[in-house]
Amino acid sequence: MTKFIHQRFFKQFVQFTLTFVWVALFSSCIDNHYDIDKIDSTIGIGGDDFSLLGDNSTNEIPLEDIFDIENSRFVHVAEDGKYTLTGTNSAPFIMSTSIDPITISSSISREKEIVINLKDFSEKENNARPRKVRKEVTIERTIASLEYETDNVPEMINELSYLDTEATMHMRIEFNENVVQVLKKLAEVKITMPTFIDVGSVVFEGQPFSVDANNCITLTDIVPPAKGYAELDITLKGMDVKKKDANNYIIFEKGKRLYAKGEVVISGTVKLEDVNVFYLKEPYIFSALCKANLSDTKITGCIGKFDINYDRDMLGKLIINRYPYFLDDPDVRLNLYDPHVNLNFTNDLPIDGLVTGKLVATDRFGNHFASMDVPPFKMKGQGSGVISLRRIPAESNEDTVVVAIPTISDIIHILPCKVEMWDVKISNASTGWTKLKFGHEYSSTSHYELNNYLALAEGAQLVHNDTLKQMHDWVKDLRFKEIHENGKSRIDGYVQMDADVENKVPAYITVKANGLDLNGDSISTERLKFTVDKVVPPSLDGVTPTECHLTMVGMATDNDVFKILDQIKFHMIGSACDENGQNPVVGIPINAYKQTVRLKNIKIKKHGKIIGDYN
Repeated sequence: MTKFIHQRFFKQFVQFTLTFVWVALFSSCIDNHYDIDKIDSTIGIGGDDFSLLGDNSTNEIPLEDIFDIENSRFVHVAEDGKYTLTGTNSAPFIMSTSIDPITISSSISREKEIVINLKDFSEKENNARPRKVRKEVTIERTIASLEYETDNVPEMINELSYLDTEATMHMRIEFNENVVQVLKKLAEVKITMPTFIDVGSVVFEGQPFSVDANNCITLTDIVPPAKGYAELDITLKGMDVKKKDANNYIIFEKGKRLYAKGEVVISGTVKLEDVNVFYLKEPYIFSALCKANLSDTKITGCIGKFDINYDRDMLGKLIINRYPYFLDDPDVRLNLYDPHVNLNFTNDLPIDGLVTGKLVATDRFGNHFASMDVPPFKMKGQGSGVISLRRIPAESNEDTVVVAIPTISDIIHILPCKVEMWDVKISNASTGWTKLKFGHEYSSTSHYELNNYLALAEGAQLVHNDTLKQMHDWVKDLRFKEIHENGKSRIDGYVQMDADVENKVPAYITVKANGLDLNGDSISTERLKFTVDKVVPPSLDGVTPTECHLTMVGMATDNDVFKILDQIKFHMIGSACDENGQNPVVGIPINAYKQTVRLKNIKIKKHGKIIGDYN
């Protein structure tokens, strides 16, 4: 038996139509200005027409009620409400390089005899005739010849200016017995080191001495020790390639050899008053034996110009996971207005690096879906900073180097699982003089970070899906009046919603809907069809609302479809461009708090009679 729908079913019908309207415009509960319980169930329910009473509107619905980020690690809401995309690598990526120390075996003459003739200090010649006595006698001798050579020269050194060294020279001067007896003291003794040698410290018989600007060590008033010898220790802290003369020089051949040659010269003055003339006897010849021992020389660093090249398969990765549901849809096109992929680095190598490589994006299934060359950029030496890979060019500053890549948004066009930089080449070419330590491991540490506001570019679209579920129990008996014509039947009725839409979202909003059966499969639009007459226009600045009138219609072609209808799935797309791909609204950050959608003057109308069979 057929009868007019009763109060409970009527309430469910109204709730169904309201929910349809509401979900279609991004939420799940409506701020009604009416009370369903006060609607008279007898007015036109079984008639040809039914209109919702009153003038009904919603509150402003913020995007935070629509785009639920849940526990997403990829999307956050900043304090000012802007949706922020974040991602980082799980661990810093470390690169290192070093130059091995160079040890050079020294070649040096081991012993050198210094002869002192004091004959001119005697007052008489052999025939006892008087003679003119000299007041002083000077000597000068080369006591050691230094020679270095190695072919272990790092290829990365282009030019060489200075070498840091670790080496010691030990000298022992042995006096013969006559010298000790006759000589009270030596007024002055000078030891001149090779021009290129940089002397660190000098210790003579336990006492420190200094080196003058001419690389000369001056010892004064030296008393020959009773033990018959004196010792001198010199540390060599470096070699200056630029300092040279005819007898002292360094030859550097890039990648081939390093050769150094120099002379150690001793000179001195013996004054008459410092000699015990009484003990002078023929042949008046005195000598001292100088023994020099130079340790192997370890080169621990240098000042030069370098070309240090790295070839690396990869320079770290950016991990992106836990997407919010509104980005995890096949229709999402995440074309961002100006994404920033920031490479944060610290680099203790004191040379700027020129870096090239390729960004590669990989989806969750391991497929590489985007690849792009990264223009060469500079990584600052001995410091830290940020390399910011962006779509929109911007000025670099002291801490941030901006690298513009017009296609960079492609790496998240499809949501990636990771973004990596492959085929990395780094050339640390110094144009000025740079100091490097040998044996020291220089390292560069980097990690990626995606951190910028969600703002759409041309072609971008976000998606919101919602579902009105478990409808079967209260629509399975729903019937519209059928009209039979020419042996065919059709439903004489449909549900229509009209509303004025106020939109502050900087996106064109398209609403689609379709029914699902008890198995969750789509119901053919030939049986159940939902249509929306237009696309909601965007706010042009994300603040000023636009308004339009919207009409939505739900229409079934047969009553049996209600027996299988269980869900209505709503698919809302927010696009940067209109339906023709024109008139883009781009570059405006999407805001969870300030950007809203509002429905005003909602009117729901049923056309045709609704009947129900409850026997």
